[in-house]
Amino acid sequence: MGLAEGLKSVAKLIPGVTGYMNRDELRDTDKVVRGHVVKSLEAVKARVDGVKRLLVDEKKLMVLGNLDRVTSRIDRVRNRVATAAYGDKSFFSEFKVDESVLEKLIEFDRGMGEKVLLLADHTAALEKAGVDEPAIKTASGAMEKSVQELDELFSSRDSILGK
Repeated sequence: MGLAEGLKSVAKLIPGVTGYMNRDELRDTDKVVRGHVVKSLEAVKARVDGVKRLLVDEKKLMVLGNLDRVTSRIDRVRNRVATAAYGDKSFFSEFKVDESVLEKLIEFDRGMGEKVLLLADHTAALEKAGVDEPAIKTASGAMEKSVQELDELFSSRDSILGK
């Protein structure tokens, strides 16, 4: 996939992504991508909390531990994404347009957007489960796996930035 197609695919997943071709655009894009991920994780957590309230109201307490693990992982990843430095200054200050690095950044950003969408899909499945405990266990397991994959993907950010 070329750079233009890559940028278009990221822009479809993450509103506000403008570009990758100069230092300022890269810093802004990094900020937009991370802000989108943080807001999305907060929205997913709020939806999981709604399911937890429903379960408490219906006295279905056996699966609350599963959902607590999910929300704890969401909090951890959200905090990592929110508190990481916006663009490494040495990387961005000496940045010269290198297509292989740009392709890695675009792929990273697209991956973050896709993981967040997948997590939202799993959240919809969790909400659809209602108070069906086996369905909640299945959905929460899928969510936990997706959050872990998002966390692992975010860990690869440093290698792209040359840290």
